[in-house]
Amino acid sequence: MGGADEHLQSSGRGDSDGGAYQQLTLNLFLSEAEQIQSIDEAENVAHTSSAFSFAQNDIDHVLRLGGNTDRQRERVVAAFEKQKTTAEIAEILKTLYHGGNGLGSVSAWYAEDGIHLSHGKSVRYDRSAQVISWERAAERIGELLESGQFASNVELAEAAGYERSLLSEKLWHLYHDLSEDARKAGYLS
Repeated sequence: MGGADEHLQSSGRGDSDGGAYQQLTLNLFLSEAEQIQSIDEAENVAHTSSAFSFAQNDIDHVLRLGGNTDRQRERVVAAFEKQKTTAEIAEILKTLYHGGNGLGSVSAWYAEDGIHLSHGKSVRYDRSAQVISWERAAERIGELLESGQFASNVELAEAAGYERSLLSEKLWHLYHDLSEDARKAGYLS
């Protein structure tokens, strides 16, 4: 046992010391350059499109049918008819699109930073949701209007009249909410 005849005698079988007495080094911290590179890579990944991004048809469907406001398309059309800026229309969209919708397999949540979209039944707290800014939504609605794909001909024709009826209704309620003294003083007359 342990004799020379019991050991394999061939060349090219590794180091002579067999790995004994070698010091292992473990580097727990990246260098400054490696840390900067890692941060840059992470930021670049955040700006690339998600594997779960939505087809333009799905986004258009949400813009046309989502929102939870009565006769919403007519109100959006009225804003475009007034030739408001994209930023002004984006602010209007924030008020018209509120809450959330489930449209087929797409869920939408309307938040301060834009429209959050996700596949499935929940989107409000989905950190991987695709977010469409209100400005981008306003631009896309403008494109859909130009191509005749946002609203029907009837909605286009009735948009201005509907807005006038909303205004007259608000004035009616305001007048009736005034006190008798305010009416006698001539407010709204």
